[in-house]
Parts: sequence; structure tokens; C-alpha cells
Amino acid sequence: MEKKYRPICKLVFPGEPLTKSNAAIAKWNKKTKKPFFTHKASVIKYEKALKQYALEHCKTLGITPVKAPIRLTLIYYFGSRRIKDVQNCPKTSCDALIGSVYVDDYYICEIYMEKLLDPENPRVEIYAEEILVSGKGSETLYPITTKVLGTTKSNKSVSTKKRRKRKRKGFKKDPKALGASGKIPEQVIGQSQT
Repeated sequence: MEKKYRPICKLVFPGEPLTKSNAAIAKWNKKTKKPFFTHKASVIKYEKALKQYALEHCKTLGITPVKAPIRLTLIYYFGSRRIKDVQNCPKTSCDALIGSVYVDDYYICEIYMEKLLDPENPRVEIYAEEILVSGKGSETLYPITTKVLGTTKSNKSVSTKKRRKRKRKGFKKDPKALGASGKIPEQVIGQSQT
């Protein structure tokens, strides 16, 4: 089995990298009288800006979203020595690339991350590559290449159709279990009562 990588794109997004993981805020919904969680406005703004940057960059290069196994290299350059966990950063970056570099972040199979310090130019560098696997056993290494992702709506409609079909058919009666007359045999009734 042989693995090769085909470069898709390189993105360099300026600004201090932000993470979704530590930015959740609990708010109160006055209408439903229940709490809900959202992210800080700065994180939402950062993710939207990164998404817009990725879309424009991919559009100018003529890149269409990929439906294949992906390897990402994420290099975060922080502007200060303030403690930030590098494992929390990819969520924002990976979500922002949906629809520009790949169809869904489900296709990410390999990630390499690095955390560095650059006070003058904080940024995130993203290198996306398609994983090309060939040889014996390649279909078991990355089985997602054969899987087709459907939308939530189509999955619901299929399951709804199945439920309706089952309801119309009803349960098939097993003649061996019910006996020749189609009624529950007395032996079975007697056993269930003891």
C-alpha cells in the first residue's frame, strides 16, 4: 500500500488564532425559558472572516470542494505567550474550511499541528492535501472514499418512508408460533402465567 499526497491549497490567514472550545457562553432564551449555549462574538467574527477568506482564495485558484480523504497541516503563530492549548484551535479552522476546501470536515483523516510564537505577525497557516492511496488494502485504510454522504433531509425522508411502509404492511404473523388456527396455543398461555 502506497500513500501519496496531492496539494490542494495553502492559506495564510493573519490575526491571532482563536478557539471555539473555551469561548462558550450560556444565555437565557426568554421565549422558551431555557438556557442555550453560543460562542463569543469575537470567535464567530473570526470564523466568518476565515471562511470568507478561504472561499475567495479557493475561488480565485479555481478550487472546488474535495470529497476525498484530506490531510491538514495547521501551524498557529500566536502573538503572546499567554497559555493556549493547541488541540483546541483546529475546531474553528476546520469548520471555516467547509464548503471551500472540502465538502465536510468528516473527510479530514490526518492532522498535523504546530504552535509557534510570532508577536509581530500572529497568523494561522493551513496546508490542505488530498490523500491518494493505492495498492492492496487501500480500501480498508480510508473507507470514506466509498461512502456517500447524504443530507440530513434525505436521510430523514428515507427513514420516514421505511416507517410508513412497515406501518402499512403490519407485522407478519408466524404460523408456527400461533398454531394452525392462528390463535395463541393454550400451552404458551399456561407457561407465561407461571
